Amino acid sequence: MANISLKKLVEAEDFKARSKQTGKLVHFKSKDAYQAALKAGSHEDPKAEKGGASKGAPKPNSMFGGDYAKDRGGEPKSDGMETVKSIAASTGLRAQAVAGWADENGVNLSKVSDALNSKKLKPMDFMTAVSGNPGNKYAKDIIAKYSQDGGNAEAPTSKPKEARKGNPSVNKEAKKKAEEFGITPQKLGKEEYPKTMLQAAVEALTDANFHDEARELISKIEGKPEWAKRVDYPSMDDPKYKEKMADIRTNGVDSSEYWRGDNNAHEFGRKVSFASEWDGVNAADGIAFTLRMNGFHKQADMIQSVFDDKPYMREHSTKLTSMVKK
Repeated sequence: MANISLKKLVEAEDFKARSKQTGKLVHFKSKDAYQAALKAGSHEDPKAEKGGASKGAPKPNSMFGGDYAKDRGGEPKSDGMETVKSIAASTGLRAQAVAGWADENGVNLSKVSDALNSKKLKPMDFMTAVSGNPGNKYAKDIIAKYSQDGGNAEAPTSKPKEARKGNPSVNKEAKKKAEEFGITPQKLGKEEYPKTMLQAAVEALTDANFHDEARELISKIEGKPEWAKRVDYPSMDDPKYKEKMADIRTNGVDSSEYWRGDNNAHEFGRKVSFASEWDGVNAADGIAFTLRMNGFHKQADMIQSVFDDKPYMREHSTKLTSMVKK
């Protein structure tokens, strides 16, 4: 994930702090992310005196603290200004608008530039994504296809949206089971951990019979909206059963690594589903809670978003309120 804010590059500003763990300079996407890292105590102002206090006061044990810039052992690589200007010229947009939109949505402009040059992406589609209404169809598609992480899980985000709290007892059990199964960033790493947690979320949803939501989650992860639709599985009496199933397993949601997962992710997902008494919402929220505790807010948001605008959520929220009052 690029850590240098393209918009700030356009505005000739740069927010840097030194990682206390590696001693390397890290570039932050925004002033807010920079200040959050200073307050969390994971970074310090490079201008501060050696051994002295950084500008931001440490805030230990913060649930949302941590290193929001992904340090990969060297100075982070970002999309260059030439790329920004090139895209702006080919789409008729202002460079600052292109850079700001990319920063806000975690889009890799180098990938966008390649797609524009190879004609896989139409200039008009990108222009609509940036200048159209927030969350428009083109924006969602481009963000999914050309994200900094290649369309999969990425480093923690600094500003999580207002999250659904979930069921405290399920949250606690989910966190406990994740640690028992060794599903932690420390053991799996920042790439494998969120992927495993997403696989577990899919398993928890299917185990709780929330198959529609499981497909929707995979469609969001993979950037393939069509995969959210119910699969038309053929009858075993169908003469072309084998051919149809082979096509589904090759080209449909069943082909996703998030649908299959590994045994560890599956077992963990089932344990969380069991702890929630097969309540798919609480099970998903429990896994999202554990992700947030480790700073992976984007993946947590993605999991919880599959319940957005679902009619049954009003009743579910009422039930949770009643539980709290008791």
